[in-house]
Amino acid sequence: MLASVVLGSLNAARTKGADAAIKANLSGMRSQAEDWYDTTGNASSYSTVTANDAVCTAGMFADVQIKSALEKVKSNSGNAAGTICAIGSQSYAISVPLKSASTKAWCVDNAGNSKEETAGTTGIVGNGGTIAFSCL
Repeated sequence: MLASVVLGSLNAARTKGADAAIKANLSGMRSQAEDWYDTTGNASSYSTVTANDAVCTAGMFADVQIKSALEKVKSNSGNAAGTICAIGSQSYAISVPLKSASTKAWCVDNAGNSKEETAGTTGIVGNGGTIAFSCL
């Protein structure tokens, strides 16, 4: 009986730890994305394409450091298929499902948003004839 209580508490702690790792790694990716934006030869853009890139491979997501960080986030989530990367020349948003609740995700974007949202709902908002991506 005691062992089941201890194991239950341990599993809850692991899940909370995985969610904390998702949030921390996405926050770090935001810094890496800004560095990539400032140092690439792509005329200061996150990508040369505008796409909702479910597999997260275009533009800045092809960078080795960003790609590695994203793989860690997906691993912590346990739901890599639920990850959404939306990217355009002047904006991006990344939404990754939380381990604790598959209906919730953590989202970061180039505007500085870092927040919980409903999984799978990264916002796509028209902005002066161009597409801007952001967390809802």
